[in-house]
Amino acid sequence: MPVKTLNAISLKILDKQVKNLFYYAFKETYLEIFLKWNKKTIIIAESIDANKISLYISTFDMRLPNIIQIMMFTEFVHKKLLIAL
Repeated sequence: MPVKTLNAISLKILDKQVKNLFYYAFKETYLEIFLKWNKKTIIIAESIDANKISLYISTFDMRLPNIIQIMMFTEFVHKKLLIAL
C-alpha cells in the first residue's frame, strides 16, 4: 500500500495498525480453511521502503494446490482487510 494512499484515508491509521489488520485478516481466513493450523509456523517480513507498506506473510504449514484456490484465498483476505479498514 503506498503511504500516500494510507495518508488519504480519512481516519488516520498508523502503519502498525495496517500491518496488524492485514495479519489478522490473513490469520482469520487461514483458520476458516485450516482449523488445525499451527500459528507458530507464520513468518512476517516487511520492506524498508519509506514510500510504501509491504508485508510478506509466509507459512510452511499451508498447501493450496492450484491457482484457483490461491486466488480465492487472496480474495477472502482482501475482503476481510477492506472490512477492517
